[in-house]
Amino acid sequence: MREKYDKLCRFLSINKIAVFMGIIFLVSLLPVCYLSFVNRASGDDLGYGTYTRIAWMGTHSLSAVGKAIKRTIVQFYYGWQGTWFSIALFTLQPEVFHDKAYIIVTPLMLLLWIGSTFYLFREILTHHIKMDKWSYRLITILFLFISIQFIPGKKSSLYWFNGCAHYMIPFTMCQLVLAWLLKWGRTYDKRYFIGILLFMTLLGGSNYQAALLVFLFAVYYGMYHFFYEKDKRVFLLCIPLATELAGLLVSMLAPGNKARGGEAFGLSAGKLFGTIGMCFVQ
Repeated sequence: MREKYDKLCRFLSINKIAVFMGIIFLVSLLPVCYLSFVNRASGDDLGYGTYTRIAWMGTHSLSAVGKAIKRTIVQFYYGWQGTWFSIALFTLQPEVFHDKAYIIVTPLMLLLWIGSTFYLFREILTHHIKMDKWSYRLITILFLFISIQFIPGKKSSLYWFNGCAHYMIPFTMCQLVLAWLLKWGRTYDKRYFIGILLFMTLLGGSNYQAALLVFLFAVYYGMYHFFYEKDKRVFLLCIPLATELAGLLVSMLAPGNKARGGEAFGLSAGKLFGTIGMCFVQ
């Protein structure tokens, strides 16, 4: 009996299990991707993409599209919301460039989601926890399988471009920033710092959850390196923290926020600390 058990264990190696689960994972994505063939722009896709669609169809000029993006950001900044980076993404919904291009939304979001998760997990599990490559792959595949199949809002996370642009793209950026923080802490390679600076600045103009998440990533990681590693180079993180806060402040102070949230909506010290306090209460 013991020999059969040992033989079974040798046969069911971690790499074979990982490959098997990888196949199951890919098969599970087929129904998700199949629906993308009937996916079309709707709702806010059409409103935010109006000027860029006109610019592209009329001129096929990237310069004209850039001006249209700026015009849309300004219009909605003063009339509806201040999340300037999200608005810039909204204007680039695929049907701006081709009537049938919207089918790329789901494959693109899956690519970003899966790619950034593998990238982050590889850094954490292989470089910091010292797992072997097949164990890291198996854990990542299982995590992605559960995340994708059971995400509460599949429409806004995989099919509707505006929802993807406001939530899933920033989430992908958050995962990349965390991976770059870990890599930069190991190597202090300036490439990772430039990526951190760029993405954190842009996330200041996205949804508030993503901006807060990546801000906390950087603060906690900076504190760890200062108090445990005694490395003062970590103070360089003050630069991306400041640029993100600047972008977030621009977003929060947008006149359009009052049109969307009502006259009571606004930014003040009392509301800021009151909201943080209520988070602990809730």
